[in-house]
Amino acid sequence: MAVKEQNLSIIAGDTTTYTVRIKAFGAPVDISGHLLLMTIKRSTDDTDEQAVVRKRVVIPADNQAKNGLGVLVLQSVDTCDVEPGNYRYDVKKVIPGTLPDVTTILRGNFSIERSITRSVI
Repeated sequence: MAVKEQNLSIIAGDTTTYTVRIKAFGAPVDISGHLLLMTIKRSTDDTDEQAVVRKRVVIPADNQAKNGLGVLVLQSVDTCDVEPGNYRYDVKKVIPGTLPDVTTILRGNFSIERSITRSVI
């Protein structure tokens, strides 16, 4: 599976949903029980502990997963305190096990812009 390069942009503090579609040889892959990991860092040289955002989602066994669809949500609290700027990110799909099968499926630049409205009623 080739790594897709895609640049993303969000407003700090906004809830943002990303849907990934996993295919092999053009056909959907059942990803029930797999993990999606998203890491956003200032630099690719930063350790995972230095990441500004780290998300881990276990894909539920449902019809979406059976059709290769997984959903990763950045909640407002994940980015509300992140300094606006330009970052790097990747998304990995992990098949759990004694020897996990790890594949980077998406990566690129990640821009976080300052929100104009800062309080929510």
